[in-house]
Amino acid sequence: AITYKSVGGGKISLVQTPLNPRNAVAARNALCAHIYCLVFDCVVSVINEYISVYNAPYSVGLLDIFGFENFDVNSFPQLCINFTNESLHNLFIEHVFKLEQEVYVREEVEWNFVSYEDNQPIIDLIVKRPICILGLLDEGCATGSGKDSAVLENLHATFSQPKYKAYIKPKRSSDRNFILDHYAGEVVYTVSDWIEKNKDELSADLTKLLEVDTSFLQLKELAQLDTQKKMDAAEAARNAKPGRRAGGGGNKKKTVAKTFSESLAALMEKLRATEHHYIRCLKPN
Repeated sequence: AITYKSVGGGKISLVQTPLNPRNAVAARNALCAHIYCLVFDCVVSVINEYISVYNAPYSVGLLDIFGFENFDVNSFPQLCINFTNESLHNLFIEHVFKLEQEVYVREEVEWNFVSYEDNQPIIDLIVKRPICILGLLDEGCATGSGKDSAVLENLHATFSQPKYKAYIKPKRSSDRNFILDHYAGEVVYTVSDWIEKNKDELSADLTKLLEVDTSFLQLKELAQLDTQKKMDAAEAARNAKPGRRAGGGGNKKKTVAKTFSESLAALMEKLRATEHHYIRCLKPN
């Protein structure tokens, strides 16, 4: 399943063609990532089942904010992580500066305004569709022939304008990189295999390996349950849209960018409905 790809089936005879080293590595990485995701979701589900309390009038939630990432080579995962940090930082600014100072003004408290830089523009640059980095990446994934180079050229052409101050086209290696000026500093992102990472698709061979062929029964159950959950969610989404005819457009799998941004938006909505208390880490890891 990692070194060969099955082609054909049904009325056509099934033929296995060998994968080149690059595609074999991609298949291995996709399999490892999917297994990790299945096990992680299972662990979270079990923990939630044990500690959850239903119908409680009050509750306390803890959010461990992971660190901002800037490595020698920053790829798609670093963009997602830093986008999350930008969103949480924006919430902190909104809570500590914007809302508090509005209260002081409303209550006529003597107060010297604290200047701060609003990072909403870079959040919009990353996620505010349709014209945003994640939106253009999804656009590149929409066609089977999408290439990383085409996505990067589209990013440069769209955002290399004065109004997008946080986007920087590097003078060197602009055919592979772009720069974002985050609140924590500039980060150089290398666009390599972003199309494949954003699609996050398992081949039919890998799916069969996990759901049928594996001798690890619990892993097989997790894979089958995950597939069924995704089918149920897709069906519920179709039924939730009035006037949508059955079979119209088929099942369109969400990209990683779309799923991640929706999940983060749901988290931010939940956080904004709570009363915040921040604990500063005096001794980080």
